[in-house]
Amino acid sequence: MRATVLTDARLLKLAGQFAWLDLDTEQPRSYAFVEQYPIEAWPTVLVIDPASEKVLLRWMGTATAEELERLLLGAEQTLRQAQTEAAADAAGAAMARGRALAGERKHAEAALAFNDALAAGGPRWAERAAAADALLQALASAGDDRVCAGTAAELLPGMERGPAFARVAAAGLGCAAALEHDPSREPAIRAVEPYARRALGLPDLLADDRSGLYDQLFSARRALGDEAGAHRVAREWLAFVQDEARKAPSPLARSAFDGARLTAATALGEVASQLPALEASAKALPEASFAQGYLALGYLEVGRPAEALEVARRAVALAEGPRKVRVLITQAQAQQALGDVEAARATLSYAIAFGDVLPEAVRPRGQLTRARNLLAEWGRAAPGGD
Repeated sequence: MRATVLTDARLLKLAGQFAWLDLDTEQPRSYAFVEQYPIEAWPTVLVIDPASEKVLLRWMGTATAEELERLLLGAEQTLRQAQTEAAADAAGAAMARGRALAGERKHAEAALAFNDALAAGGPRWAERAAAADALLQALASAGDDRVCAGTAAELLPGMERGPAFARVAAAGLGCAAALEHDPSREPAIRAVEPYARRALGLPDLLADDRSGLYDQLFSARRALGDEAGAHRVAREWLAFVQDEARKAPSPLARSAFDGARLTAATALGEVASQLPALEASAKALPEASFAQGYLALGYLEVGRPAEALEVARRAVALAEGPRKVRVLITQAQAQQALGDVEAARATLSYAIAFGDVLPEAVRPRGQLTRARNLLAEWGRAAPGGD
């Protein structure tokens, strides 16, 4: 979004209405802000009332320039409504209430408000797509996967085919695939998956949104045990990523596809063919820990642990915040692959100690759990391990 959306001319006319701030939440200098305004997904757009310091809009995920303009103007309207204590209509009032609740991270309550907005606005309401998008965000953030998937299946048939339709399909499919050990998972996936597949063919989607659709379609096929289908999606996904990377205007823009490139290539067993692209990113962006981290993972995947360790150490030296935990785990995996289990365990212990003292708002719980699991596993496997 930084490279393709925030530079759009239509946002320039809003420059006088908003003070723009771009934060890297993994930098220590951002921790105070993130503790006050916790971030649950990347990217996230916040609009904050400078007087009350309340969040007027919390938008998690991508948006086109046109959608972002509409969201920002909607947040400004929310502020005006709050100041006058009057809403223009029932649907608008419910939408404003939902945005305020989402800003406070009261996701379940926000979902109820967005549902009210959809009911009051009806099928021809101009903001219906935005309300549906916001509702799925709220349900997914609340962790209500069954309701999230079911709501997507209900809303998608009547939605206008555009970027919001694609994001609702992706979110709904992600919720459906997350229904592990639940008999409703397969029917939930099958109810939403055709819309996600259809959304791939829509024009004017952000590349991030299209890649996100491939990611969810791949995960859904895996969840259904369809490895052949997952392989086909991964093949399409990798071709898309390669094409977008070729068209990218800068090394930074190209590197935005490296994570998807690595995931798809790993699924296909073709990481070796993608190493030149990962190496190019690491060379062009020597101070970017994410570029070094992806290359280290690539080397590890193709059985080159010595090179993985060298690059992982560069990434560790550059990384701050939660990303440091991730690249420390990669470093430990390289050390373990080289047979130095003692060093690997020491690296994991450091990763855990480092992550545990990060502020609550940025603490990478999933990665810390992964580090602890590996530490326990390697402790059992290593002679004399604890």
